[in-house]
Amino acid sequence: MPRKPLAVFYPCTISIFPNLLAESLPPILRKGQTPMDLIWEKVVEQKNFSFHSGNRDRILKFRDLIFIENELQGGRITQQKERVYMDDDGEHLHASIVSDHPPIWFLISKEKQILYIQANCYSRIGIAISSLCKALSSIFTNMLDSMYTVEVKRLPAKGRFWDIVKRSKGVNYVEFKFMVPNIAGRTSAEIREELNRLKIEENVTSIVERKESKLGCLRVVEDEVTKAKVDTIENTGGVWSINNNEGIFRSTDNDAKVNVSHIGEVFSSQIIHQLREELAGND
Repeated sequence: MPRKPLAVFYPCTISIFPNLLAESLPPILRKGQTPMDLIWEKVVEQKNFSFHSGNRDRILKFRDLIFIENELQGGRITQQKERVYMDDDGEHLHASIVSDHPPIWFLISKEKQILYIQANCYSRIGIAISSLCKALSSIFTNMLDSMYTVEVKRLPAKGRFWDIVKRSKGVNYVEFKFMVPNIAGRTSAEIREELNRLKIEENVTSIVERKESKLGCLRVVEDEVTKAKVDTIENTGGVWSINNNEGIFRSTDNDAKVNVSHIGEVFSSQIIHQLREELAGND
């Protein structure tokens, strides 16, 4: 019998920006504390967080949190689900409601500001990955008293940009939307300096670059500059778009996925060990 693959995760960036509408930031952070530190502190203290999704109010719960040297490494996310079961007494069927909390695992790299979310989130907790990212963005922003804006975004699958370019019979435009470096400053070295300047001098949080040919004959060259732009988006967020003879393609059309065994030693071995045992038990 073939061995079941280990759990698959969506890698998502956690970007944190000062709220540009606030005239000044209140001293909500202790000396030496970062917004990331405060987010994890709130998760540990409160554990339950309200959010709105699917036209109803929900509660997202963080459980089984595991620490290494006082740093949150991961745990499980769940929400209460009501399941209806039908009992048969031989004469009639009777409905009974049971509360259930099927969880998903999450793993965190504070250094990289990457949040890994187990890929079967919709089947387990009833929230699609896109809605879950929006919910976490809102929850994390509220944790920081809205003095910072937090955006949780899925990373795109890598390599699609050049595959689409190579098969195109004609390209109308390509567009790159870059996320300006957050306070952790994570972008490729080739464009980091300019993006940082825009953030500091002009309060820009994203920048869009578009190249267009109305004749549908735009040349997209696989040179170092264009590669750097694609790599930056694929590794740090943002969106690339291609409009060719077949239609419009975006990096957000396909999400990156990573196997738990490829995530790295930065995460708690306890979580990975429990995941392996859990999956083995379902064989």
